[in-house]
Amino acid sequence: NTGETEPRSILCFDVEIDSTLFKFANIHFANREEWAKNQLEEFLRFVHSRGEKRILAGDFNLFKLPQYDLLDGYRLSYKHTAYESYPKDGGSLDYVAIPNELAFVQVELLEEYLSDHKALLVNIDGNPKREDSNETLRS
Repeated sequence: NTGETEPRSILCFDVEIDSTLFKFANIHFANREEWAKNQLEEFLRFVHSRGEKRILAGDFNLFKLPQYDLLDGYRLSYKHTAYESYPKDGGSLDYVAIPNELAFVQVELLEEYLSDHKALLVNIDGNPKREDSNETLRS
């Protein structure tokens, strides 16, 4: 995007936990709502074309993400528990989106600052049919 001064990225990686493969994408989208929205839409098309569903986590740079109808087939951390991850502007830019096959157990905003954003601590049930399958992930 013209005018961007910081590099933006999506880092995809896979992690095997107890013989189950979890696919992740660490997000850092553009610093403008419309650009970030376009990047999310493009990435979701890419992931869909590969037949994948990934756990998406990071700085989406989308204050209005909970209002958009973009994450079909996903659960959004903010809808599980509302929080303010970017206190400077009184909103949230940071989210975790998980495929509907998974479930949030806990979403907690940590008080310590890692940057101008606050960190999320998210506990996800990787197999909602099993009682002992909770995994803790940081974004």
